[in-house]
Amino acid sequence: MKKYDAAEYCFLNFETDLENEAGGTHIGMYLAWAAHRKLLGELHYEPDNAEPLNQLLTRQITGCTYFFLGAF
Repeated sequence: MKKYDAAEYCFLNFETDLENEAGGTHIGMYLAWAAHRKLLGELHYEPDNAEPLNQLLTRQITGCTYFFLGAF
């Protein structure tokens, strides 16, 4: 599996007072953008992932939270 982006890079290479999860903000924003435009891959639309995706689409959770849920 190829990694195109990794939240670890953001919190392993920089000194910051932010929580480690803040490293996933940019990835989460992209996931939310793609979800609202129905551009996500098949994995996101499997039955087991329906609830987290619905929560993302109805803005009950952020893209960052969706990313760290690892529902895909």
